[in-house]
Amino acid sequence: MSDQQKHPGTMKVLLTGGGTGGHVYPPLALLEILRSRFPIGDVLYVGIRGRAEERIVPAHGLPIRYIDSAPWSGLQPAAMARALFRIGRGVLQSIPILLKFRPHLILAAGGYVSAPITLASFLLRPFVRSRLVVDEQNLYPGLMNRIASLFAHAVLVSFPETPYYIWNQRCVYTGYPVRDVFTTAADRGAIRARLGVPPDALMLLAYGGSMGSRSINRLIAESLLELARCGRRIVLVHAAGLATGDYDAWADTRTLAQTRGGIALAPVPETDGLVGYSSDGLLEYRLMPYLHQIVDYLQAADLVVGRAGAGTLAELAALGKPAIVIPKRGLPGDHQELNAISLAERGGCEVCFERPGPDGVDYVVHREFLDLLLALLADPARLTRLGEQAGQFFIRDFKEKICDTVGRLLEGREVDYVLEFELPKGLKIQKQIDALTAFLRNEPPGSLYRRYYGIQVDTDLKSTDWQIVNRGIKLCGALQRTDKVSELCGFFDSGNGFIRRNVLAAIRELEVDYGMVVNLVRRGLDDSYFEVRAGAAVLAGQYFDQLAGHADVLQRLRALAAKRFEVSEVQAAVIQVLPLFFPLDDYFKMVDRFRFARNVRLRQAILSGIQRALAAGRIRREDMDRVRQFVKEILITTSSFKPEFSIRESYRELYDKLS
Repeated sequence: MSDQQKHPGTMKVLLTGGGTGGHVYPPLALLEILRSRFPIGDVLYVGIRGRAEERIVPAHGLPIRYIDSAPWSGLQPAAMARALFRIGRGVLQSIPILLKFRPHLILAAGGYVSAPITLASFLLRPFVRSRLVVDEQNLYPGLMNRIASLFAHAVLVSFPETPYYIWNQRCVYTGYPVRDVFTTAADRGAIRARLGVPPDALMLLAYGGSMGSRSINRLIAESLLELARCGRRIVLVHAAGLATGDYDAWADTRTLAQTRGGIALAPVPETDGLVGYSSDGLLEYRLMPYLHQIVDYLQAADLVVGRAGAGTLAELAALGKPAIVIPKRGLPGDHQELNAISLAERGGCEVCFERPGPDGVDYVVHREFLDLLLALLADPARLTRLGEQAGQFFIRDFKEKICDTVGRLLEGREVDYVLEFELPKGLKIQKQIDALTAFLRNEPPGSLYRRYYGIQVDTDLKSTDWQIVNRGIKLCGALQRTDKVSELCGFFDSGNGFIRRNVLAAIRELEVDYGMVVNLVRRGLDDSYFEVRAGAAVLAGQYFDQLAGHADVLQRLRALAAKRFEVSEVQAAVIQVLPLFFPLDDYFKMVDRFRFARNVRLRQAILSGIQRALAAGRIRREDMDRVRQFVKEILITTSSFKPEFSIRESYRELYDKLS
């Protein structure tokens, strides 16, 4: 059955989504794609007053209706209650709109703006048989889109990892619906000539979206002096953005370019831009508030510096452009960071991460950015590889996939949903902090993940949620953040048992002051929480050379070993370190009762402790026979029903060493 037969005449389509241009342009692009195949008739856009859709949608000649909604803040109960009230009111406002318009298809692009329509369409499903399609542009979907996915007939995704986070099994990997101008062949040489870019010049394009990016603007302004000295002919086009108010993007960038960049700027006739040159004329700096024909500048550019929104990355990939992306931090689900990591893992971009500044303003380390920028500008082959890899990420047949999915839904046929997906290594371990820390330990210094989580540490340790602080403490150890030792000790003073345990675990991975270790071990061995006592014993064993002269530490270890009703985890940790501190005769007496312990973990600890003492040179050659005789009398059976017995393997290994 054809689409026309299924829906005689024309088809009504309702679009919703907004708040920002990133949630408005995708449904408009989807509409144009569907018009190429389906007989689209009436179209209605539903959004919120005062947001981007109020300006963009009428400019595209579409009618728009307004409802109420609010972002789900997730911070305070009162804010959540207000948001729920406004969303509920928006649902009530959406019901008569849907009953009157009766769309065949609803395209929702996400964001809190689309929540009322998607909820109302589900409630009205017995009366208004619309097909609901949700378009999720980012790798990590927001809460509203995850909820909307429960009601959707299909969720169109732009990243292969996204189905992992969606709450239904109806995802279709279509790719991002970029505008036709990004996929239409163009004469790059003619475009560069029209823009006044010399054939022998490297063109660098920097922009941070319509409102601009403070971190990108400041990086570019502070890099002008170095770019002027690099000896290459460069045309730098910089769109500062339209933001005003607390941050005036245009005024701030213009001032920085002249004061820190050393570039005198002059107005460009018949435009709202400025231009300036280095003293030798090799660097031409064009500063503009906004680029209306961004695609021309992207086509002409040799390297792009921009944000990591899904739309920006898709446009860069469609054109095969090499880029340094600077994801905006602090967005829901860290979705820009995850977008950037996904593309960078495929070799399609370089990434510089923002970090929180002491004044509350996010920033990028300038030296890190500048070194990367200069290295790329000096390596044409590397730029080519980046562009080629970015191009491979883009799905060229996205239009066919989108139309096929919608056509199948309208005809009631089976949709080709994503059934299997493979996550990149970073996302596989992201939600399991212990797996994450193990992964980070094996990552090379300066890797993408070590840089990203190194910045996350600073944010985590400032959190008021102890679980997030706990994650930051674990990351400190995995990333060897010796600069955080004082903060870790502070958390040992103020944190709960889990915090104190993980502080000790992190300290074991860092090089710290000896006096600090003594203090932590003393307090840890007396702690009320058993895992802290065990952790303190392990830390004591790591620093046994320095602690051997502290009689109070030895007395605490002896007392824990003798304690009748101590937790076995603590006993095992103490047993393993005792031979590092005490003469053999004393050690044999202290652990003699554990040689036939019911708990195999305690017997295993004796063997492990002797192995450590051997490795540390604490057992003399003339004592080998005595140790061997002591070990012979240890019970090495286990009740574990496994094809191998680890204690027996440990016994054989130790016995071989003693022989």
